[in-house]
Amino acid sequence: MPRLYEYVLPARKLTREAFAEAHPYPFLLFHHDPADVQDDWTFKTQTISVTSAKLAKLAITEDLKLSPELARYDVFPVVKAMNNPWHERVSVGRARNNDIVLADSSVSKLHAHFRRGDGAEMILADAGSRNGTRLNQRRLEAGEAVKVSIGDTVSFGRTSMTFLDAQSLHDLVSKHMQRNGESL
Repeated sequence: MPRLYEYVLPARKLTREAFAEAHPYPFLLFHHDPADVQDDWTFKTQTISVTSAKLAKLAITEDLKLSPELARYDVFPVVKAMNNPWHERVSVGRARNNDIVLADSSVSKLHAHFRRGDGAEMILADAGSRNGTRLNQRRLEAGEAVKVSIGDTVSFGRTSMTFLDAQSLHDLVSKHMQRNGESL
């Protein structure tokens, strides 16, 4: 899963509309709260990506200032992973074979799924998860399908995320970039 800062380069190069054309799917945005201490211990390593190195070079050469807040967001594109079953839906869960993998013990192996509704609308359904799926604090019944709108809060177990379209993601990235003291 990419971090929000990995979208700085494409957001900087593309207009809001062109960014949306390049990313014709919604996103789930997870904000890491530094005050939130998890009771689950995990071992994670982090490496510097090529994108991070390019971003650092760009920041120096163009006097681009990035908010540290960019590193506190994980971005999950709501898209089908290659070679996954159930071509009509995007699965969410803890198991690695899901399209969206959430490494949280409160998330079931197969927790929920998204599917396209009429037109561009997205439908969310709980897959019989143990700790539940919520849409704006309302717990869904197992198998219950509801329409998800831009800006909605979607929770899988204890993991709460914001449902965004590409234009909203572009706006958020742009809000955290400055050049010569002015927002881009």
